[in-house]
Order: sequence, then C-alpha cells, then structure tokens
Amino acid sequence: MDLETIEEIDDAALSEFGKETEEKEKLENESEDQNTEEPDGDDEKKDEDPSGKREDENANEIILTSGEEPQPVNAVVDSDMQTCGPDDIPEVSQEIPQEDNVEPVPVDVSTLVYRDTHGRFCLDLSEEDISVIPPDTFELDFLNYLSVTCLPLYEIPSGLSYLQQLDSLTLRECSLTEFPGSICALPLLEHLDLSGNEIQEIPTEIRMLSSLQQIDLSDNQLTALPNEFCHLRKLICVFLSQNKLTSLPANISHLRNIQVLEMNNNMLKWLPKQVCLLDQLVKLSLCGNYLQTLPADIEYLFNLQELHLEQNSFFYLPIQIYWLPELEELYLSQNHIQEISSEIQKLTKLRVLDLGTNELNTVPQEICLLLNLVFLGLGSNRLTSLPDNMNRLYKLVEFLVGNNELTEIPDDLSLLSQLQVLDLSNNHMSELPVEIASLKQVNVLSLQGNQISTFPPGACLLSKCEELSFDRNLLSRLPSEVKHMKSLQSVTITNNRLTQFPKELCEVRTLQFLDLSQNLISSVPASVRRLQNLEKFILNENTFTAITPEMCTLKNLVSLSMSDNQITEICEEVSMYQRLEALDLSNNQFPVFPPEIWTISRLRILHFIQEKGLKASFLQPAIYNCQDLEEIYVQHNCLTMIPNTIRSLSKLRIFCASDNCLMDIPEVFCELKNLEVLKLERNRIKSLPNNFEMLSELRVLRLDTNPLAHPPSEVCEGGAMDQITSFIRKADEREEALLCKMFTCVAANLREREAHDLMRVFHFPKDVMTLMERSHRGSTPDALTMSVVKRWREEKGHAASPDELIRYVGLIDMPVVTSKLRTIRVDSQVHRL
Repeated sequence: MDLETIEEIDDAALSEFGKETEEKEKLENESEDQNTEEPDGDDEKKDEDPSGKREDENANEIILTSGEEPQPVNAVVDSDMQTCGPDDIPEVSQEIPQEDNVEPVPVDVSTLVYRDTHGRFCLDLSEEDISVIPPDTFELDFLNYLSVTCLPLYEIPSGLSYLQQLDSLTLRECSLTEFPGSICALPLLEHLDLSGNEIQEIPTEIRMLSSLQQIDLSDNQLTALPNEFCHLRKLICVFLSQNKLTSLPANISHLRNIQVLEMNNNMLKWLPKQVCLLDQLVKLSLCGNYLQTLPADIEYLFNLQELHLEQNSFFYLPIQIYWLPELEELYLSQNHIQEISSEIQKLTKLRVLDLGTNELNTVPQEICLLLNLVFLGLGSNRLTSLPDNMNRLYKLVEFLVGNNELTEIPDDLSLLSQLQVLDLSNNHMSELPVEIASLKQVNVLSLQGNQISTFPPGACLLSKCEELSFDRNLLSRLPSEVKHMKSLQSVTITNNRLTQFPKELCEVRTLQFLDLSQNLISSVPASVRRLQNLEKFILNENTFTAITPEMCTLKNLVSLSMSDNQITEICEEVSMYQRLEALDLSNNQFPVFPPEIWTISRLRILHFIQEKGLKASFLQPAIYNCQDLEEIYVQHNCLTMIPNTIRSLSKLRIFCASDNCLMDIPEVFCELKNLEVLKLERNRIKSLPNNFEMLSELRVLRLDTNPLAHPPSEVCEGGAMDQITSFIRKADEREEALLCKMFTCVAANLREREAHDLMRVFHFPKDVMTLMERSHRGSTPDALTMSVVKRWREEKGHAASPDELIRYVGLIDMPVVTSKLRTIRVDSQVHRL
C-alpha cells in the first residue's frame, strides 16, 4: 500500500491502522479491511527525518579483546564509505499509522543508512529533528550500528528487539529512566552506550547479552548492579562513573576478561577483594569516592598499568600497591596522604606520579629511582625541601611543586635536560640558582607567589620559554637580558613593584599576552609599537591617566583591559585598533562617557562599570557605529536613558545596566532579537514596553528593585518571560478598550475650539494642527477630536495612558469631561476586579 492510498482512508480507519508485517509486498496486497487492526503503541507517532548520511562520534572507538590485536567495533567512516543502494537495503514501508489530528509526514529512514569501510550497515539519528525513533527503523533488520544521542526519548519501543544484527547501540542522553528491556533480546550486541540518562536499575535479563564486550552506563542513577551483570563473561570495558553505587556484586570476579573498569564519582567506601581477581585489568579508575584503603590482594593485578585514586579519603597506601610490576600511571591527588613508603622504588615502570593536594611533609629519596618518570606532581603539600639526586629523573618533562613551603630548590634540578614545565609557584623562595639556565627545554616557568626581588639571571637564558608567570613577587625592574627570551608568548608580572613599563619586553616581539596589572605604571614607551604580535594587553590597577597614541600602535590587539586606573581621556587614534574586540575601562575618572569608544568598529565586548569611578549620565547615539557589539556592561553609572540607536546592534546578546537611573526601556530595544541576558536591577523603571515579548531569545532577566507598575514588581520577580509578556498583553488589551471608551467620551463632549486646545497641550506642531483642521473643515467636531486623540495615541505609544489623557483634558479646563473620564476609568477597574 502506498502513501496515496493511506491518504484516502477515512480518519476513523487511519487512527486504527497498524503495521503488522515486515515485507512491503505483503502490505501492498492487504485489503482495506485489514487496516482496522489495532496499531502497536510504539508506531503511533512518526517525525519528519531529513535525509542525509551521519557518522557517530564514537565510530572510531576501539574495544580491546583478549588474546588478539584491538579491533574496531565502529570503524571510522571515511572516503571509502558508500551510501547504500537499492540492492543493499531492503525497501521499508512508510505506511506508518499517524495519531489523530497529526498530519502524516512520510519518513524513510532507509535513506539515512550508510555502510562503513568494513561493510557494516550504520544509522545515526543523533542530529535528526525527531522526538521518537521512527517506527520504520525497526524494519531495518540488517542494521549493525544504531546511534541516538541528546534526544528526549524517555523510553525505547519494544520494536528495537527486531534489530537482531545490531552489534553496536548508542542511546546517550535520551532521558531514559529505565533500562530498555528490548535491548536484552539483541544476541550479537558487543557495544552498548546508555550514558547520560536517569536509569536507576539494571534488569536481570542483561545476562542474555552474551556477546557484550563494552558497556557504558556512566552518568545515571544506579545504586547497585545485579549479580546477573557478572554473567557477561566477554566484557572488556566497563564504564560506571557518576552513579550512586555503594558496592559491587560479590561475583564480579567472573568478569575475567575486563581490561578497563571505571567507577569514578560514586559512593564506594571499600573495594571488594574480588576485584583483585580481575587479572586482565589494565586500567582501574576509582577517583571521587570515599575509599580509605585498598585490599591487600591488589598485588595480584599483575597487568595493571593505570590506577586512579584521586579525590578519596586515603591517609596511607597499602604496601602492596608498590608491588604492581606493570604500573605506569598512579594518580593520588586530593587525598590526605602524609607519607610515601620507600617501597615506591619498586614501581620501575612508573611514568606518571601525581601526589598533589595531600599532606606530605617529605618525599622519600627513593622517588629519585623512578627513572622512567615523565610527570611528577607534588603541588599543594607541606614540603620544605626536595630530595637529593633529582637529576636522576632524567626523563622528567613536567615537575609541579607549587603551593608548598620551599625556600630553595636543589642545584641538581638544573640537570633535568628534558624538563619542559616547571611550577615553583606559591612557595617562599627569594631567588633561583643561576644553574636554572641549563633547563634549555623549559617552555613554562611559574614563579608567582614567592618573594623574589631580582629577576633570575639564569631565567633570561631560557630561549625556549613560552610562558612566564611572576605574579605576586617584589620585582621593581627587569634586566636587559630578558630580551634573549625569544620564544616568550605569555608574560604575567602582576602585583609587583614596577613603576615604569619594562622597555626590555618591547624587544620580545613574540609576545601575544602581557599582564602588568597591580603595579605603579603610568605610561607606555613609544617602543611598545614593536609588540605587533600582542593580542591581549592587561594594565588594570595602575596609575594611567590617558590612553595615548603610543598604545594605539598595537594593530593586532584583540583585548585591552585598563580598569581601576585614573584615566580621564582617550586619544582619537583609538580608532586605529582594527582588530580590538574587547575593551574594559571600568572604574576610571571619565567626566563623560568617552565617545571615542564608538570609533572602534570591531568592538564586541565593552566593560564600563563605574562602581568606584566617575559615573556617566548617558550613552551617545553614536553607539550604532559598533554594530558587532555582543556584550555591554555599564553597571553602576547614572544613565537615565538608552539611546534609540541601540536598535542597530543586531548581534547584542548581553546588556547589563544595573544600578543606574534608567526611567524606561525604549520600544526599539525590543528589536534586539538575539538578546539573551538583560540585567536592569536597581533602576527607576516603571514600565516595560508593550513589545517586550519580541525578545524571544531572552534567557536571563533581572528587574529587581525597580518601581515597576506595568507589569507590577511581583509579576517580574524571577524574570519569567511568559508570565511578564502574558501580563503585558492582557493589560494592553484592557487599556486599549478603556482608551477607546475615553476617546469616544472626549469626542462627544468637545467642541472645535476645545479640540484645538487639546492639540496645543499635546504639543502638536503648528503645521500639523493646521493640516488637521483643514482636513476636517466641514465635518462634525467629534470627528476632529477623535483624530486628535488617535494621533496622540500613535505618537506617544504606551506613554499615552488613560491617566495622561485625563491630565491633558484637565489642562484645557473641561472639569465635566474630566469627571466623566474618571468615572469610566473607575468603572473599568471595578469591572476588572
């Protein structure tokens, strides 16, 4: 049966029509009487699914298998991928029943099927605009791979069990609350990904997945695993992180082929010794639990190469952990470890050792016998010294020892010829040995938070250093030799004692990032123009009084921050910033908002928050010149209005103007269709514009502490847009009806002379008044008066309120009419109540 035939079926028959067969030929021969069978509940909906080929992001994942080379479960789809032709894919019937009152939309998921380089049939619905899996998907019984991610499916139809050839299934972040039972009927399934759902329990039927090699149940709500889970004897990779597991099944030792077990961020307080019988384990990850110790039998994990125990409650480590012969990576950071045994020397293959954020007072000398170490993390402990013979760690690439109590470093540290990252930050050092110059490969040197008053001469010879951090020290100048650091890209020397811009840095032409905040610098030298690669320049909390032409020679500058200075003026040359996108001039002393800012045509982000500086009273209309603006922060000023030209900023996403004196929001502001964040707390806003609902992308709205009446403050609390716009819409309808009654009353009671007086108090221009009187010459007075009040309404918009009309009529000395208008208003209020 084709779709044209379906459209001819009456509504009653269509609502009961069901798909009872799998072959299109049989459906074409069915009679119309058979179409009244009750449909499967899973086939009641069908969403439009645009055609196209899709490739799953996990298509190149590797599943380790015992006794053989790793084989791809989902091979990467490359140029060899071919779209299936008619001979490859069976035709799929599109005769799917539609819900009542839903227009049938033909969907053919077979057009989305592709073949990977290994000839497997794949279907990826992850980026399709659907809310349910199209029912005809379950007719594709030849599928090997199916992926659906980030769709709120909530449940999976039982028809999934028809896909008997599936070997890989991904249902990630689909809002599933239950483990789909139909999955357990897929005998060939090898790879299953159900991560990012809300599944609380695994059914015992999972034991039927006898071919399963990899399962990902991370980020769910599991509190336990059934014993049947351990019947999956072919499992190689198990991912159970971010659940609520407190224990493991007693028979977990049956999973003898497991090579990867991840259980990060659960609620484990102890590790069952049965885990230690999983002698094929290569990676065991248990970080973010409540473990205090490990079973002694852990020594039997002969093949373990990677052990993660970060963020637990260890005070000590069992001696057996040092007897793991193949261990290459050991992560122990963020525990309470106070001592490391000398037995650590037995971990001869160890490449990574992270002991950061513990309670170590010393490090054993034996750590220097770990000759294969490339990473050693000792940061955030209580170390006062380092072991001798550090030079033996000749393969070390990263050495992190920041946030300790070191006063010096051993001279032999300079013999680590492969060292690239050296972090000595937040210690108590006053100098570095000259020998540091021997660290020729260092590209990151962190020395912030020490007591260094003289730039280390040896550091100037680190020709490969790209990132240098000297924050919170006592430097007052830099040596001329710093120019030899030819590879420097990032320099931070904040919170020191610099009184002048270090001219020596102007010779380092590779600089891209420079932060000299919290010093006493008042100007930049002309030689700064040599820093043509500089992209981000931060000079906050210094003593600058102006942005000078010298600074404007940095043609490639993307971000400039000069907050908390004493700046009063900006030079005209600021328009030369051809690439500047972010500018921060908060807390300065500008007498007015600097109009020169609006000449920076590429500006995207502007900060002009004056909590401590002189406050601006208005924004110039020239703001329209910066049409790339996406974010504006002007809190803590004295702005009384928003210029209408802001309507030109079509890319604006964030507008923050809290703590100002704004009286209203102009209606043109609501033309900013891309606005997502609007913060206007603590202003003097009484009403919102009638077209406020045009801000359809608004996600964050803050209007607290404003004297709002339209809508009232209680309606605006929490910034619920639907609530606010609903109120405005209904209030506008009521006000419009009230004004119509008032206009009729005014028109019926005013003579031509009073209509002329009304135009005068409305401040109509003389030419407009003359034109209106001429156009109504010979007509009745009520026609002229009605035209007058309607024109006033058009010009004033929301400001043309009933109260304003009463006030204006009172100004032309018409007490009787004024009284009638008040009566109409009161009657309207009583009726609404």
